[in-house]
Amino acid sequence: MLSSEDILTTVSMLQNEHLDVRAVTLGIDLFSCADRDPETLCRLAREKILRHAGGIQEACQRAVERYGIPIVNRRIALSPVAPLLAEHEPETLLRFARMLDAVAEEAGVDFIGGWTAHVQKGMTLASRTLIESLPDVLSETTHLCASVNAASSHAGINM
Repeated sequence: MLSSEDILTTVSMLQNEHLDVRAVTLGIDLFSCADRDPETLCRLAREKILRHAGGIQEACQRAVERYGIPIVNRRIALSPVAPLLAEHEPETLLRFARMLDAVAEEAGVDFIGGWTAHVQKGMTLASRTLIESLPDVLSETTHLCASVNAASSHAGINM
């Protein structure tokens, strides 16, 4: 049972401190979508993302209505796409990025992440291609977030 003090504290946080949920994030592993054919790769990834994230907007809205706490951002976090796109031409990367951006819009999320390369143990051709795609990809999408993991304490940080 909630005490009166807990309830008043929560009301104070909502009214005076503008309590909100910074983000709701859904993680999706796309490795099962790997395919050498760009068309098939894009189709499989799009279908999987929409199958899992198609209701995120409605679920968030129900939570807002039920609890009265606003949700600032809705996000999808994808498994890093560099290995998924390793065998593909640079044009396919841009096509895949545009597809992800369109899917984010369709699912009603603010951001979709996963345009990620892990290079803390060395640069692979897939990582290099993904990094080289960043200027075009980021200038042609609105929802896509990118990252490069350049070091980790586990792998060692050499300066």
